[in-house]
Amino acid sequence: MLKPVRYLSQRQEQGEEIQRRLKYGIPEIGWRGDNHLSLYLNKITNEWEVWDELNDRPHLVARKPVDGKLDIHSLCSHLRDHDFRVQSIDDIVARMDRKNDQLEKDRDAVQFDQMAEAMDKVYWGINKDVGHHY
Repeated sequence: MLKPVRYLSQRQEQGEEIQRRLKYGIPEIGWRGDNHLSLYLNKITNEWEVWDELNDRPHLVARKPVDGKLDIHSLCSHLRDHDFRVQSIDDIVARMDRKNDQLEKDRDAVQFDQMAEAMDKVYWGINKDVGHHY
């Protein structure tokens, strides 16, 4: 008697592997795992969603697009970095503030460079049209 073979789509296999790592952790990156996290595929938005089902009211923890293979290490690193069991809310907020400050500083540097380049063009144009009149 032949046993029925269960064929899984690539997306199903990927989802089961991610679900296993969400629950049992990835020691190499410091993710301890969480038995209350569940992975779902939102077919409407075509995104993987991680939900925390600890209480009676589940809430969305993370969301990643389905296109390509989901990077489980990136997802679990994000969960690790925002885990309230390991660090306080103050530590997480302070880290996010530092990151936002750095992003703002980088954006300001790019804007300054763009403005300096534009001013060089303006000065060149004025010098070309008016010439040196000292």
